Amino acid sequence: MTTHDWPVIWAGPEWRAEVSAWIGDVLHAKGCRITGPIEQPRIQFWSTQLVVPSDRGRVWLKQNNAGQSSEAALVARLAELAPGRVVEPIAVDHERGLLLSPDQGPTLRGRDGGTAADWTRVLAEFGALQRQLSPYAAEIAATGRPDCAPATPRHTSSNISTNWPGSAAAIRADSAARMRQRPPWPCPNSWTPARNSTRAAYRTRCSTTICTTTTPSPAWPGPLKFVDFGDAVWSHRFAVLHIASASMARALGTTPDDPRAARAVDAYLENWSALAPLNSLRALLPAARRLSPIHRALSCRRVLDAVPINAVEPEWHEGESWWIQDFRSDRPSDDD
Repeated sequence: MTTHDWPVIWAGPEWRAEVSAWIGDVLHAKGCRITGPIEQPRIQFWSTQLVVPSDRGRVWLKQNNAGQSSEAALVARLAELAPGRVVEPIAVDHERGLLLSPDQGPTLRGRDGGTAADWTRVLAEFGALQRQLSPYAAEIAATGRPDCAPATPRHTSSNISTNWPGSAAAIRADSAARMRQRPPWPCPNSWTPARNSTRAAYRTRCSTTICTTTTPSPAWPGPLKFVDFGDAVWSHRFAVLHIASASMARALGTTPDDPRAARAVDAYLENWSALAPLNSLRALLPAARRLSPIHRALSCRRVLDAVPINAVEPEWHEGESWWIQDFRSDRPSDDD
């Protein structure tokens, strides 16, 4: 993959003028008018956003770096396959990976983290979305999304525990070699405390990026709409619960084994209760949970590979290896 200094590109006037012109053309064609200055609230090495005020409400432009540029195509396809459950793009530029979407209102993270009832609804509806998309592996793969699924037959506890860790061991070894090639962190005398503190901050930020949703409320009619699929992969469906449970526990000020969290997880699992008893579904969770750090490590790899190392904040340099370590810490044995 060719690397580019994406933060520099996104902060430059040439990119801003080019993309603003595209936005203006798209909105004009849809009979919509820009009503104020376009703002750029965030530039990070993996993505940037523009906020566009219009006479039909706020509009968001997102572009990922090349490591996750397929998100725009994925969101457009998901909106077709699951109408009403995923934000419907206003327009997509497939070549540049530009995604233009209407504002969806406040998110759980942007509001107050959500209540237990909020999270129960989010997990239940996200599980419903996954179930609805299950037959469309080929269509989703065609968007460029990574396929991290265990080998066929998929989605069984034995398949996860025997097939995937072999791949994970290779990924871990490759990750270690890659880390050795990257520049060392500054201040080697303070390596351990710096590493520990930034790792905690990094994982806190990552654990909130499973997806964002419109703020759920029992009074709101219709399903929630899910957005932000930059880190999405095709894999065992239950692996998503690792990040979701951590985010929910943090929002509620508790731990993932809190009865409220367990009820939310059960609401998610109920989407597959016609296929297996709930206890059998719960038994799959420990093995599925072990997949999640590998997914996150691969996500880090994709976005880090797309930029030169000097474009990356030091606390992100070892993001890939931290998730591999998370996998190792949960492994029953080195041979597993």
